[in-house]
Amino acid sequence: MKRYFTARMLGVHILALLTIVACLALSRWQWTRAHVHTSMSATSGEFTSLSPLGNYLPLGSVGAQTEVQGTWSRSGRFFVTERPTHGPSLINPNRGSTAVVSWAVPIGAWVCDVLILEDGSAIGVVRGWSENPQAVPPAKGMATVAGILQSSEDADYVSLVLLPELLTTNLVLSHSDVSVHDGYLVSSQPPRGLSAVDPIYTAAPKTSLHMRNVIYTANWIFFALLIVAMWLRVVRDSVKGAITL
Repeated sequence: MKRYFTARMLGVHILALLTIVACLALSRWQWTRAHVHTSMSATSGEFTSLSPLGNYLPLGSVGAQTEVQGTWSRSGRFFVTERPTHGPSLINPNRGSTAVVSWAVPIGAWVCDVLILEDGSAIGVVRGWSENPQAVPPAKGMATVAGILQSSEDADYVSLVLLPELLTTNLVLSHSDVSVHDGYLVSSQPPRGLSAVDPIYTAAPKTSLHMRNVIYTANWIFFALLIVAMWLRVVRDSVKGAITL
């Protein structure tokens, strides 16, 4: 029995165990990543918990109601044109295909401003809809905005009809001098002169497991099994060699 626990063999055992544990930990992490797009949807919550700065907006936060406080950016006004007020009509029912829509309703622009929050970060806010957005004055001063969180429209789980422009985090960032939260907020109380915009999503969109991460999970389990086989082979050959000698 002692020949299995020589100084050399102890090194082999420790290295093998550490490598197997590392593979299983990576496998578990990939399995967790595979479920990122299947999290439970939150109906409401504190903005800081729903939208972590410096990270993607969690899928479970899409469609959640929240409230933010801050000061309107003086240079944060922009428009997202050729849109109706009804956001859900922008969803493409046939994911993976290109859907072209001919609108039978008034088409205008989503009027957006950037709100600088108390911690110095920012969030893009869709304040409302207008057929003549140039006539709407920019937002000024301090404000408390209640609204519904939406993901960046270039997120991989978002499927929209063909649009001339997407409302993305990068678009918001291009109109901000500070770090911005991923996605944007649709105001539930548009100011005078603007019509309310119905958010595209009022709950997290349903998605399946992220298959790439599922494959990575299986790969790391395979590597762990391969290391076990190599470990047993090394131990067997080493002990056999010791006996022969």
